[in-house]
Amino acid sequence: PIPLPPGLLREEEVIIMSMMYPNNTLNYFLHSINQDKFPSPKCDCSDSNQTAHHVLFNCGYIDESMKLEAKNLVQQVVGQADAAIESSLVLIKACQNKEVMYIISEIVKRQATHIKANIDLN
Repeated sequence: PIPLPPGLLREEEVIIMSMMYPNNTLNYFLHSINQDKFPSPKCDCSDSNQTAHHVLFNCGYIDESMKLEAKNLVQQVVGQADAAIESSLVLIKACQNKEVMYIISEIVKRQATHIKANIDLN
């Protein structure tokens, strides 16, 4: 099981869990299925595609120390070579670790305003 930290909002849980899959709630995937509703695959922070890897390790909206902590924790759990691969399988493996899930939840909380606009949970 994936150890979600307590106290997350439902939207934050949905974002975190969706990041484990290629078909998720991020612009890169949403743009691929509906270019009218989601005109760009890019993150609001830059010209980079908004993927789970970008949000966790490269997004300009996330504090550098948090991105570094996430990267280091993922490397510790899955190994440096696998951590460099942008893959949902790598994230699923890493997210079985409580510390990784904590830092991912903190990153999502800070990035959620840029991601929440893309999902409707009603």
